Amino acid sequence: MKTRVLPRAAILAAFSLLVVSKFCQAQSAPPAQDTYDSSKSSSTNYGTQTSLLLANGESSYIQFNLSTLPAGSTVGKATLRLYVNSVSTAGTFDVYQVTSSWAEKTLTYRTAPAMGGSATGGNPVSVTTASAGEYLVIDITPLVQDWVSGSQPNDGVVLELTTSSGSFAFDSKEATNTSHEPELEISLTGPVGPQGPQGAMGLNGPTGPAGPTGPAGPTGATGSAGPSGSTGATGATGPAGPTGPTGKTGATGSTGPTGSTGATGATGATGPSGPAGATGPAGPFGPAGPAGPTGPQGPQGPGVGFTYQGTFSASSTYAINDAVTYLGSTYVATAASQGPSNPTPNNNSAAWSLIAAAGAAGPTGSAGPAGTTGATGPSGPAGSAGAPGPIGPQGPLGPQGPQGTQGPQGVGLTYLGTFDSTKSYVVNNAVTYLGSTYVATQASQGPSNPTPDKNPTVWSLMAAAGTASFTGTAGNLATFTGTSSGIQDSGTSLSGLAPKASPVFTGSITTPLAAGGLVTTASGGVLSTEQSLAASQFPALSGDLAGTNGSLSVTVSKINGVSLPAISGATGVLYDNSGTLSVAPISGSMIPPNSVTATQLAAQYSRGVCVEIWGGTGSANTLQSGDDAISNNTCFNDSGVTRIITAVKCRSDSSSNKTTVSPSVGSAGAGTAILGAALTCGSSYAYSPAGSIASSSWVSGTGIDPGMGGTITGTNIAMIVEYIY
Repeated sequence: MKTRVLPRAAILAAFSLLVVSKFCQAQSAPPAQDTYDSSKSSSTNYGTQTSLLLANGESSYIQFNLSTLPAGSTVGKATLRLYVNSVSTAGTFDVYQVTSSWAEKTLTYRTAPAMGGSATGGNPVSVTTASAGEYLVIDITPLVQDWVSGSQPNDGVVLELTTSSGSFAFDSKEATNTSHEPELEISLTGPVGPQGPQGAMGLNGPTGPAGPTGPAGPTGATGSAGPSGSTGATGATGPAGPTGPTGKTGATGSTGPTGSTGATGATGATGPSGPAGATGPAGPFGPAGPAGPTGPQGPQGPGVGFTYQGTFSASSTYAINDAVTYLGSTYVATAASQGPSNPTPNNNSAAWSLIAAAGAAGPTGSAGPAGTTGATGPSGPAGSAGAPGPIGPQGPLGPQGPQGTQGPQGVGLTYLGTFDSTKSYVVNNAVTYLGSTYVATQASQGPSNPTPDKNPTVWSLMAAAGTASFTGTAGNLATFTGTSSGIQDSGTSLSGLAPKASPVFTGSITTPLAAGGLVTTASGGVLSTEQSLAASQFPALSGDLAGTNGSLSVTVSKINGVSLPAISGATGVLYDNSGTLSVAPISGSMIPPNSVTATQLAAQYSRGVCVEIWGGTGSANTLQSGDDAISNNTCFNDSGVTRIITAVKCRSDSSSNKTTVSPSVGSAGAGTAILGAALTCGSSYAYSPAGSIASSSWVSGTGIDPGMGGTITGTNIAMIVEYIY
């Protein structure tokens, strides 16, 4: 009996049928969308990037297309396969379920979807520098089973670091240069489908060598007698031997073997063919005989089996006849290969032979019904507030920032500077006049507007000018501090000099007048070339006022018709006591006669007030956080000298104001706090009492930031800063 040896092609064809029936349940789901986000650029979308980054503040999102799975599939195992394209810092990460929908082209750090529990059962994956260029295979079977069964919506997964350090990247589906996109490999379980149609017969391989002769089988049953052969020719008669004695009759011997058949005679000539007879009708088919019993299994043939090693891994080592699956196709190794960087079977025909190509994708199954929304869990109890931390030390003054863009027009008071009787004013215009600040309550028309202090039906007093006072040592010139609209460095006309604001002195100002004006600054600045001192500017003085090119001298005995009280030696100074001139006792040395310059006089007698006003930019013109930026640095010291802040007050239009100010002075209005505590502004346009001064120095070249805070109310705020210098 001969044993038939199948050629290798026949073995491959047979194994192909076996693999198709056993392993066609393996599926590879491609990514439908993938991206990552970054806290460093929380509004940026990275949906078109070729890498998925993972680091502190960076997470990656992947969603797979499961529509290629047959309807009613049951998942036996599902693994996430990621290609590591770079590792900057080693670390570990885990795969988590995403529990809300998202879109690859719009997801940012600010709009990231909600994250659920670990898809690996809390088994994070380690990544080292040796992982670069390798695949990571991560088991997420339970989550994929829930997706396929419909018990959980397929919103994808998110990759998050589980360690404080780590920075690495995976290929995304946009990495077309390498085609190492994320994959979800799924093994399905269930009944085997029906047998497919018989494939075409492969080509016959060459005949193998004959095998050794097997042992003789048992003697078969005697067959039926064959037809008698023709009688052979009679042999020649031998010579007669001598007659022997008659022996006993022996037993009949067995039949000797049949003699060989004689040679066939020559074939006679063929006779002529007779005419062909008509074809008779076909007889009926007889009934099929019963199938015989199955014979015993034959001996093991010389063929070589395959060893199935599962899904191909570039880091594994394979021997000849190892079988793997890759991208839905099945391959057998024809040569040994060594990891960790094996080319894939579809790109390595020298080491792998295709035995079963991936089948075409089946039709998309209909979408399952949406699951019902679970009940919202109860809110957890609010945690107790932690104790406030201590106030940190005052930081150093920062550099001046760039000029900000123009803010929106505030609604509130509009400050128009010094009152001008020739101008027209509308409601909420604010002006200053003789050191006081007024706000217009009605419109008024120039060119002959009455002054605000004489026109209460049109103007409302916001901040009155400070009262005058006299301090210093006795002598020919009394030292004066208070409000003076007559000697200033701001360019204001001297024509409005109030009698009680005039210094009382005898002697001469020794510094020459410059071009008819009064020198008032150390650098020699001039108020105005048109502001020459004249007798008309001191209408209440009874005495002589004389001005020459070189000096100015005044001798007075009365002010506003009131005789001066006696001052003897260093016993007192003259001051205004509610309209009555009085003497207050003093101590100290006398001021030498004729020793005070015009510059010193102006610096000694200067007092000012600065107003910052701002309105609300919110709905219905309500104030809101940041509105005080409208007036930042409206109060700015450009006088060239250091001012001393004496009072800060504020008011609100709200009838129950809760807004506060906490002004600071410094470069660009950000620096040292002026007040010891925030000041609550007065309600209904009434100014608050002055706040407690903590730092009074206001250096030239710096501004004041109001620092609005508290519970912000009303539609406009005004803050007054009073100072001397």
